[in-house]
Amino acid sequence: MLTHEQRSKRQQGIGGSDAPVCAGLSPYKSPLQLYYEKRGELTPDTAETEAIEWGTRLEAVVAAAYEEKTGRSVRRQPRKAHPDLPWMFGNIDRQIVGDKRGVGVLEVKTTNTFALKDWDHGPPDAAMLQLQHYLAIYGYSWGSIAVLVGGQHFKHFDIDRDDELIDYLIQI
Repeated sequence: MLTHEQRSKRQQGIGGSDAPVCAGLSPYKSPLQLYYEKRGELTPDTAETEAIEWGTRLEAVVAAAYEEKTGRSVRRQPRKAHPDLPWMFGNIDRQIVGDKRGVGVLEVKTTNTFALKDWDHGPPDAAMLQLQHYLAIYGYSWGSIAVLVGGQHFKHFDIDRDDELIDYLIQI
């Protein structure tokens, strides 16, 4: 569960989980709803669902599985703002170290079995936008998205930085 201070900081700009909302790709919130929340004219829904609770609990487990399956190391990192756009910030799940491409971002996801088909050919667009948002902030050239589907199907995808997509995200 987010603390009052963490919720307050989220009001000050656009975070990684906001990126798909801004692009109209969130099934949970519209861009207009996010706009009013950021202006303080609408109270964000801060209720922690069971999916959020278990996703948070399983984040470390999925990150550990990623390390085991890829041979890469990961570590926690503090919240960071874009060096030129302070309204653009991110709380990455993990930083990837020990890869020949250099440092990267690890985004961890958990989802139910019914979503397995959504991950068949790569991560869903919302997850991709979130990762590209983080790559923009950290200046990294690549990242990975690791997902645990239904508590038993682990997948990971290495994704290169897409500057054209990042420019679009910044515009919207």
